[in-house]
Amino acid sequence: MLANIETGRRDSDGVRRRELSIDELVVLAVVLDISPIHLLGLPDSAEPGTKLQLTPELAFSDSELLLEWFRGQTALPQSDSRQFYSAALQRMPADEGQQAIADLTRSVLQDRAAALSESFNSEMAATLEKINAAVQSGASPEELAALLRPGETGPK
Repeated sequence: MLANIETGRRDSDGVRRRELSIDELVVLAVVLDISPIHLLGLPDSAEPGTKLQLTPELAFSDSELLLEWFRGQTALPQSDSRQFYSAALQRMPADEGQQAIADLTRSVLQDRAAALSESFNSEMAATLEKINAAVQSGASPEELAALLRPGETGPK
């Protein structure tokens, strides 16, 4: 198996492959007397900036983040963190669940804060457009002040 991995096994078309099956990963971990999870991340000897390509669009150079993700402890930055932590909570012993609950709560709060911030920015942009239009049309100070009051739509 090791020779096949090192030289690149040939697939059914004769092309050399470099991938490992899950079965091969487990056997290799047993032979090396380490956890299979430690074969999945970047080696400690990796050059700074080396990335592990998870998908064609997704690569990471933070080996600690990758190991935490493989262990089910941390969501990847681009992932749906709510889904990740919800699934993690379902599979965790109760005493370990507190950290996952805290992470899920943080994730939900961050998502909500981002949505509120986006909504606020959108409303402010619309209000600024109204103010600019009112200034250009010669609105009075009272009319401009009315634009800043909740529920006001501007000069009549």
